Amino acid sequence: MKNLFEAGFEAGVWFETIVSTYCENKEPHAAAMGCMTHDGSTIILKPFINTNTYRNLVRHQSLVVNLCHDPAVFFKVVFEEPLSYEEAEKVNAPRLLEAYAWVDAVLSELIQNDGPRAEALCKVVLIYGQLERAKPYSRAEHALMESLIHYTRIKAFAKTEKHDEAVALCERIKYYEGLLNRVSSKSSHLSMMKRIMSESRKLVEGT
Repeated sequence: MKNLFEAGFEAGVWFETIVSTYCENKEPHAAAMGCMTHDGSTIILKPFINTNTYRNLVRHQSLVVNLCHDPAVFFKVVFEEPLSYEEAEKVNAPRLLEAYAWVDAVLSELIQNDGPRAEALCKVVLIYGQLERAKPYSRAEHALMESLIHYTRIKAFAKTEKHDEAVALCERIKYYEGLLNRVSSKSSHLSMMKRIMSESRKLVEGT
């Protein structure tokens, strides 16, 4: 694949991916993160400045954008469960073996804003792997992905000046929990949602 458009990206649209980097001790780190492109050759991401991803980008200037559709892999990333890695093809960063395609990239510009996030512009070095086979759309997977995204924001907002927003996000997860229960009886789906809901409540209720 020569550019991000061939990998399924669309200009101006945010896609949920998994960004992997090396920590200071060369330990792999992964974070679920939205990415976007305008030109097909530069990836834009907005990491929180208090995260490992931000610090690792500053330190090593390299990353891999792992493309994955499986919510179970995003679940492992969010809850820091074991994952499999190997060295990326072209950059000083780990790639996630559970992904179906990878984008090796290097940091070209880091824009500091007044808020809690920075804007990282990353130049694509190599895109490799293969596109997954098409499969029917599942509202269960949609519910899990939205809930995981909301959970990561609850972690950032709970017990801060944005706590009310964290509470509102927890209510949204409760809605998705009800949706999931209506459209799926798969045990792995149900157990993941149960964990997301439980951990979200702990954060907003302080228990």
